[in-house]
Amino acid sequence: MRAVNAAVMRRFNRQLILNRIRKGPVSRMELAEATGLTRASVAQIVEQLIGEGIVVETLRSGRERSGRRSTQLTVVGSAGMIFGVSLNAERCEVGAINLRGDTLSRSAELVSGRSLQEVLEAIAGAIQRQSEALGKPAALRPSIGVCVPNAWLSEDDCEQMAAYLTRATQMEVRIECTAHALALEHLYFAHVPANFALLRVDEALTASVVLEGQLIRGARRTALAVGRVHARGDGWLDGWASVPALLRDTPYPSWTHLMERAHRPDAAAAIDRAVSSLAPVAIATLNVFGLDRLVLAGLSGDALLARMNEAVSGRTVLAARSPVMLALPENPVRTGAMPAYHALFGLELD
Repeated sequence: MRAVNAAVMRRFNRQLILNRIRKGPVSRMELAEATGLTRASVAQIVEQLIGEGIVVETLRSGRERSGRRSTQLTVVGSAGMIFGVSLNAERCEVGAINLRGDTLSRSAELVSGRSLQEVLEAIAGAIQRQSEALGKPAALRPSIGVCVPNAWLSEDDCEQMAAYLTRATQMEVRIECTAHALALEHLYFAHVPANFALLRVDEALTASVVLEGQLIRGARRTALAVGRVHARGDGWLDGWASVPALLRDTPYPSWTHLMERAHRPDAAAAIDRAVSSLAPVAIATLNVFGLDRLVLAGLSGDALLARMNEAVSGRTVLAARSPVMLALPENPVRTGAMPAYHALFGLELD
């Protein structure tokens, strides 16, 4: 048991150091200070990472007090390649990112009207074609991340997806619901505090919570189904504040189209509905979990953001003024890759 624990801690320390290097150039001394590990432990892990081709040394501009030039460590973006698969009811985005999160390839596959087996075959084919075009990464074996809607997270379907894609591509596969994948994307690529929630407004309303940098998962790895609560006696909140509900009885085909005409009365009414329904959810989530920030995904627009912050500010325990922020621009490939990206850089003890 002791040997197992030691192995787990070695892996955790490795990911702790790798994740800190991922954030930007850092020296060995700064790594020791930031992680609390001994310089000897840091040096050993860093040398392993350099030997594997994942990390490289660069000279720091300027000199230390001693007059010597110091070195910094950075992650080699081309050292690894992670495929991202983002699934919804209509289509599937398939592509690859490098270790810095840059999109390397992207294609789309139709989902509507196809069986799960047909969709999986199309995904595997797209990954194989892109893998051949991109070539083999410098150091790490490629892996696959998959994100799916909350309602799709049945154990049988997930096991079937993972097993098929593993056999077809010979790559490790990680699966998360879309809200969790989006939360991980913001954890790694957005300026968010260590404690935040992401509220995704789409066909349904789901939320994901991150506490001290750790993703909190529900049963079967699901997100919080916040849309499945009663609202105003009109049924589920999904039926009141989801994107299809907000666009109902308006001439707008999408939320983006609506926001471009936010000054119109019917568009303003839709924004009012969104704020009146989502602000209480935001306030409750921020207060229950003691969070600093809420990321709103699926809806956009300065008018909506201003109204949300007006409704939420001053009604939370810990969050500062303007606690609501809009999500990063959509990047389905990177979002899909996040489960596998998190497996490489995440700080989770099994």
